Formats: sequence, C-alpha cells, structure tokens
Amino acid sequence: MFYDMEVRSDFFVQSNDKIKIWLIAVAGCFIPMISIYKSFKKIDFDYSLKLLFAGCVIILIPSLLFSLQKLDEGYRETGNSALDPITFAMSGVTLSLLIIYKIIEGKIKNKFSYVLNLIYCF
Repeated sequence: MFYDMEVRSDFFVQSNDKIKIWLIAVAGCFIPMISIYKSFKKIDFDYSLKLLFAGCVIILIPSLLFSLQKLDEGYRETGNSALDPITFAMSGVTLSLLIIYKIIEGKIKNKFSYVLNLIYCF
C-alpha cells in the first residue's frame, strides 16, 4: 500500500484520497488485527462457529420463505424482498462453507443432523 501510493509515479492518487485510504487501513484493519492478536487465546472458536451457523440459518430461512411468496407475480425484481440478492448470496455461501467444514471435520454426529445440514447447504 505504501509503495503504490507513495513510491510509484505511474499510479497517481489524490492527496485527499490518500488520507482516506490510510485512515481506513489503520482504523479498519490494523486496530482490529491488534485486538484479535491480543485476545486470540481467549476466543472460543466452537461457540463462534455455532453462533455464526445459527445466525446464517436465522437470516436465510425467513428470507427464502418471503421470497417464495412473491414468485407468483413473475417479476425479476421481486425475487427476494426480504434481503437483497448480494447479501442473500453471501449468507448462503457462508452457510455452505460452514457446513462443508463441519462435514470434513466430523462435527456432525447423527444422520438426522447430517441430512438437515445438507438441506441447508443446498
């Protein structure tokens, strides 16, 4: 980032934009990174996995049901009225990756949970 903005002569960035970029880098990246580094040993990753999984399910299931109610109108813009398509897709990909991780790591114990997780994944 320093090289692109300060050293290179063929890549011009205005000075106002440079200040914004450095502010975003420091406030949005470096400070949270230091916080996570300092508290890494105290984070309960299993609890975080369960909470993220539950959050994705809570977001996606109602959104999918609301968007299915609007299918009778036949318009493309009513495809998902509860959540915009980018957020819906991002949450769906996150849930699918979590389920693939759970399957690979063997965190699913019984067949009912396995089938339910596959349904969530698709």
